[in-house]
Amino acid sequence: MKIRIKDSSIRLRLSKMDINTLSEEGCILSECQITVGNTLKYMISLSDKEEISIKMKYNTIDLKVPYDQLETFLQDDQVGFNCTVDNGLEGGLKILVEKDFQCLVPRSHEDESNLYTNPQAK
Repeated sequence: MKIRIKDSSIRLRLSKMDINTLSEEGCILSECQITVGNTLKYMISLSDKEEISIKMKYNTIDLKVPYDQLETFLQDDQVGFNCTVDNGLEGGLKILVEKDFQCLVPRSHEDESNLYTNPQAK
């Protein structure tokens, strides 16, 4: 799972393996070791609630996605879904979750075999 954070928005891109793990186990977790003993963790977990929610605790970002919304995302050709979560600040926190596509121009240093075929590929 990849994460991109800019201002008040978070974008998560999921590989085929990420989506399979989320579907089968109900949770995926990725980690970025910033320094020794200092790790940023980010995860998506399934929820029985009706709305997406997010919290951050102990250097872990936990995005909770309703089971029904994830099922639609998994079964359809839907590229992703987005929402704005009330975080107590004006404008809220914008969240985008999407399937990770292969680049149109291959990069020799990246293994994209676990990514979705780009719909714009010829």
